[in-house]
Amino acid sequence: MKYMLSACLLGLLLSGCKAPEKVICNKWQIVNITFDGDIPVKDKEDLRKNFMAQKTILFNSDHTMQIGNEEPKKWRLSVKADTLFFQEKDIETVTLIRKLSTRKSKLECPGKNRSYSVHLSAVK
Repeated sequence: MKYMLSACLLGLLLSGCKAPEKVICNKWQIVNITFDGDIPVKDKEDLRKNFMAQKTILFNSDHTMQIGNEEPKKWRLSVKADTLFFQEKDIETVTLIRKLSTRKSKLECPGKNRSYSVHLSAVK
């Protein structure tokens, strides 16, 4: 009986957790962008202005996403739910998921000798 109760409680707790794909499917506000590596100050300023001007990222359940007013792109999630892949025409971009929650998330966009992280907050 004791084990049965524990199993039921564990089942209830786990059923309350959202699958990563369901967490991603949301409208996110771009809160901040941070840089790692050797990026010239002018490039940092240009990237920050570009991202912050877009204001939001929308991930749809049909695996399309849109940054601000840009053309929609296709997205998919890795099996381990730690990487996002974006497809635009013939180009696939890899983005690492550093933090994923229903309220705040952090995505890292790696590159050669430099990378940047986009900090997001869920829009209610």
